[in-house]
Amino acid sequence: MKKILAYTLLFFSLNICVLHSNVITAENFAKEYIENRKVADSKFLNKKVDIIGTVNKVGKTILFQTYIEINAYKDDYDEFFIYAYPISHYNKKIKKLKKGTKIRIIGKCEGKSFSGNFKIVNCRVYTHKK
Repeated sequence: MKKILAYTLLFFSLNICVLHSNVITAENFAKEYIENRKVADSKFLNKKVDIIGTVNKVGKTILFQTYIEINAYKDDYDEFFIYAYPISHYNKKIKKLKKGTKIRIIGKCEGKSFSGNFKIVNCRVYTHKK
């Protein structure tokens, strides 16, 4: 019985490691789009993404939809952001976010816009500890 329990725990711990292996930083996410949009779209567009990044600001659209602007990529000429639109029951948590806070978002990628920024919708938002 102890062996079965040990194997079960090992199996679940390995699955948890696999789940976390799909996490990508905001910078690497943006770089993949900058390097090859077609490949990045095939990898991310209309799929669930798990991104870690730093909050630049929290705001509302003209239709009063809350969003989080996450720093994605910056060089000498351009600056790109990820715009994360959270599920509404996260709004209380989001109001407490400050610039520079590290967060993790899990949501659906809607790709790169004409402005060069990225849109992630239906996000779950977590404060990232690392």
